[in-house]
Amino acid sequence: YSGTAILSKKTPLNVTFDMNIEEHDQEGRVITAEFENFFLVTLYVPNSGDGLKRLEYRERWDQDFIAYVKRLNISK
Repeated sequence: YSGTAILSKKTPLNVTFDMNIEEHDQEGRVITAEFENFFLVTLYVPNSGDGLKRLEYRERWDQDFIAYVKRLNISK
């Protein structure tokens, strides 16, 4: 339903799943593959839902995802 995948001819240096944030890591939405010169992140972005029922959650997810990507860059 809400999954992601990465297919690559080259084996990544490391692969991680999720953002390491309990609230967001229940639905298999993020996979990160680390290669020598870049990170490849594939994701399935949560929908705000009918009538924007999940809008607050989506806004938190967006901010947490941005912070996650920034941490990838800092770690190198």
